[in-house]
Amino acid sequence: MKQISPKGRTARRNTLPLKRTVLWAARSFHGALGLYVGIAFEAGQLSVALTTAAGLRWVPARDALTDAEAQIWASTGFRRSAPRA
Repeated sequence: MKQISPKGRTARRNTLPLKRTVLWAARSFHGALGLYVGIAFEAGQLSVALTTAAGLRWVPARDALTDAEAQIWASTGFRRSAPRA
């Protein structure tokens, strides 16, 4: 049985494309920066989608929500499909 070194495994893992996971809020949340409608997780970073007159704006979650607000909003539910307009 051929052994794969941890170094080789790491090198291959680092070449995989990054995947962005987006979840849309079942209910929007009014926060300090405006109306939050979704979250995205990519490369270990969590972002929040805000609605603006120009469309969606993504900001780091740490800039948009306190831990308490995040827990409250998370309890309302999220889904993978985009909200209907």
